[in-house]
Amino acid sequence: MSGVPNPPAFPSHSGDPEMTDPRNRVSCGGMTLRDYFAGQALAGLCSNMDFIQNAGRNAGAGEDVNSIISHSAYEFADAMLAARGAS
Repeated sequence: MSGVPNPPAFPSHSGDPEMTDPRNRVSCGGMTLRDYFAGQALAGLCSNMDFIQNAGRNAGAGEDVNSIISHSAYEFADAMLAARGAS
């Protein structure tokens, strides 16, 4: 993930009237684009019962299925950020 831009998903603007250019008023608080992408991927993964069952079958000793699915969502998010940067 390092080196890949991860901007805010929902940037907000400060109310400083001295800053007239909106590009200078964007603050970087809140959810990142990576988190947003992971959330979208997680929704898709959780709706795919085959994926969930396979994750359960392939889980190693002491591995939690929810953790496997969550990590998969972030792997998808990282791939989406990389693809976004490649265009």
